[in-house]
Amino acid sequence: MASNAIEKARKIKPDLIILDVSMPRIGGIEAAPRLKTLLPQTPIILFTLHGGLLNGCDTREIGVDTVVAKQDGLSALGDSIHTLFARSPVNRTAK
Repeated sequence: MASNAIEKARKIKPDLIILDVSMPRIGGIEAAPRLKTLLPQTPIILFTLHGGLLNGCDTREIGVDTVVAKQDGLSALGDSIHTLFARSPVNRTAK
């Protein structure tokens, strides 16, 4: 599934990628650097219940721009999306 997602991202070039640590085939931690290599300007959010697994992990080093705990809810996810788009140099209206 995640490898299909990587191929799909390559084709459609999304404005944002949201991953979870637990995904079929490869997890978000493994998928993030591959996606960031393909789409370096695309922000990546790790939206997960498993934030504890990331202790000591430099998420920016693996290509994740921010981590949002699912326990914090969709409003926290929305706030993170807004923040990432506000600081992103990519013009999202030019597609």
